[in-house]
Amino acid sequence: MIGEAESKEKYLNADTLSQFNQTIRERVEIVNLINKNSKQIIDEAINNCIQINPPIKKLDNDQISILIQKLDIIFRFVTYALVAKNDEVLSAPDLRKTCMELKDFVDYTAEIINSMKFLTVGYINDGLVKDSIDSDITQYSSVIAELEGYFDKVILTLQEVGHNSENQLMRILTPSPIHSDPEVMGGTLVFRNTRVPIQTLLDYLDDDFSLEEFLDNFPSVDRRDALAFLELARGKDN
Repeated sequence: MIGEAESKEKYLNADTLSQFNQTIRERVEIVNLINKNSKQIIDEAINNCIQINPPIKKLDNDQISILIQKLDIIFRFVTYALVAKNDEVLSAPDLRKTCMELKDFVDYTAEIINSMKFLTVGYINDGLVKDSIDSDITQYSSVIAELEGYFDKVILTLQEVGHNSENQLMRILTPSPIHSDPEVMGGTLVFRNTRVPIQTLLDYLDDDFSLEEFLDNFPSVDRRDALAFLELARGKDN
């Protein structure tokens, strides 16, 4: 079933998913939510990473189109793995080939996929609530955690293909100090667990205010997150 879907370069559709046993209803509901929002998630993830990774801005339209196409393939395989409940799906030759084709852009591709992971979880949680699929959505938590693991495995595959250092990989897999949620500030990048845009800190520093002054005025921002973000931003400039 998965092989047939991939041969057509399609996500598993609702009719196909309806054939599955009720015991994996949670997986079916989650994959349906992903399918409905996949394009928006990819677009948002790319836009988020453009804000903190200036080299992405240098890609021309053709390169962006290719990147979107490859990310869509990766996204499909993640949904296949979730339905199959088997991460071996992510070892398929077609997926490894896609990762190979992205090896020259592995740094920011990995960051985009990491952003896709967080955005996907947000869309899933919002969809479960809005669709009133179940009064207790905690039963989906283990499936969502499994889904996050599949995203991380794709990042590991990119690491293997791109021959990045262990430190770079750990940076990618470390929880991001920043966050984007369509329900918070319209999706603007903010510091984790706050409504404070990252741009506010950059503006403070541009106006010759210190980090301490920023933190005094925005106590909801964790010092460690501010420092991690600044380290990330400096790394992009080097």
